[in-house]
Amino acid sequence: MVPLKLDIGDVKVSNGDYSANDIGCALEPYLEQIADEVKNQRRDEIMELQQAVSYDLSEKKVGKTYLTFIEGRDTNTGVYVGRTYMDAPSVDGYVFVNTDMNLMSGDFINVKITDFNEYDLIGEPV
Repeated sequence: MVPLKLDIGDVKVSNGDYSANDIGCALEPYLEQIADEVKNQRRDEIMELQQAVSYDLSEKKVGKTYLTFIEGRDTNTGVYVGRTYMDAPSVDGYVFVNTDMNLMSGDFINVKITDFNEYDLIGEPV
């Protein structure tokens, strides 16, 4: 069980394994008292909660249009990969854009969100 209650309905969360060196030496004695198995279990519980939050946030975006920055194209699928102003690199998901248009990295395009998966949005140009 997660030992605290947080209202994170509008917050995106990034997962990570942290050590005393990441957080600071003041916490080092306390971190060493927690077994790795317990740390992993707590991380997994939090990530399960975060998946539900991510689902709810993504579901609210379906049907809306966002200005999307194109980062590139997946050569295997031909789908463009982009981000909205809300998405940070290496933290947030992508916007996958299905189109026959010829886009280049660095282009901005309005994308209507039509679907989503675990952490990414799927859309088409409008």
